[in-house]
Amino acid sequence: MRGHYVGDPEQYRSREQRRTARGLDPVARLVDATDLDVEAGKTGIEAELDEAYDAARAAPWPDPAEVERYVLSEDRPDRELPVAVPATAQEGSFVQAVHEALAEAMRADPRVIVLGEDIAGGAGLGAPLEGAMGGTFGVTKGLIEEFGSERVRDTPISEAGFVGAAVGAAMAGLRPVVDIMWASFVPYCFDQIFNQAAKMRYMFGGQAAVPVVLRMAVGAGLRAGGQHSDTLQQIFTSIPGLKVLAPATPATAKGLLLRAVSDDDPVVFLEHMSLYRTRGPLPEGHYELPIGRAAVERRGDDVSLIAAGAGVLLAIQAAERLATEHQVSAEIVDLRTLSPLDTDTVGASVRRTGRAVVIDESPPRCSVASDLAATVSEVAWNQLRAPVARITAANSPVPFSPPLEDAYLPSVDSVVDAVLRMSHG
Repeated sequence: MRGHYVGDPEQYRSREQRRTARGLDPVARLVDATDLDVEAGKTGIEAELDEAYDAARAAPWPDPAEVERYVLSEDRPDRELPVAVPATAQEGSFVQAVHEALAEAMRADPRVIVLGEDIAGGAGLGAPLEGAMGGTFGVTKGLIEEFGSERVRDTPISEAGFVGAAVGAAMAGLRPVVDIMWASFVPYCFDQIFNQAAKMRYMFGGQAAVPVVLRMAVGAGLRAGGQHSDTLQQIFTSIPGLKVLAPATPATAKGLLLRAVSDDDPVVFLEHMSLYRTRGPLPEGHYELPIGRAAVERRGDDVSLIAAGAGVLLAIQAAERLATEHQVSAEIVDLRTLSPLDTDTVGASVRRTGRAVVIDESPPRCSVASDLAATVSEVAWNQLRAPVARITAANSPVPFSPPLEDAYLPSVDSVVDAVLRMSHG
């Protein structure tokens, strides 16, 4: 019945008002209306608290060397999983890949649920099990027909509410996959991600798990304006306790999402909007790709182009132009995971080529590109033949004007120019 914190002096209401509020206490009214044995309950709770207090008092101080222990789960052998995508003759879209991953995860594990705005019957078309919108990009279309409204849940327009519900559901034993329409809306639920999901395992000494996946559309280039075009990956990667994935192809999207759903840590899954309609090889069936491991998508000798998500496609175009027009052999490292970062693969590539260009759609200040450039300088300093180049977005909000948005984004020209400068410097 107190104010918003224990020490609140409550000078804004009188004793009479506080007395009235206590009379409306729902806990007291519940006790009066039922046959609950309150005293027995209090005795049990007090005994449990005393036992916990005594155990904490008797425990030694933690070892300072373990300050980073329990940030993430320690029992995920991702290093044992192959990086290569299974061979296939099948082809599909990025949207299809994410849809297949969700459906296969839900078939394999009844604890997997999906929730978000307009993912089920929220389009208002027909009965709740018909005409489901499937989210803004149609990714979840058809799931409610197969799995029902208990596992495919429309939510109100309240990111704080449904992300908070998903965090609680994850701690209670479910494996929620949350559809956040656009990354630009994450500030509405930042407390639930930053203070709750990312910190629970650490705060409880590894005894709590929050296996939740936060899917979200990211990225500029579709003329969606400043409130629907952010990536925010520079923010997510700075938060200990989160894993951050950014697939570039349908095949990697499916394999990484299946792995993310089975992971015991909170995972942010960044789906670049420019990739949704792209097509490529898409293996059938269940397969998982390791979290925390990058892949060399193209071998080269002269420079390493390091990217994730839509940046990989930009790197491919730049590498082809460098090869045909300038006889420069570029290697492409697809990071796949932005956190935890695969410094082994990145370092090995740069030590061999001697040059590195990092492509990142974040604004330049405190960006993923800045962190990667520092990391490359640390792990490959003696082999670098030129400073690491960063190709980032402009230092501005995402513009709505088409020519300004084009100027805002990293481009093939900017990548090629950076490589030529360091090659001829």
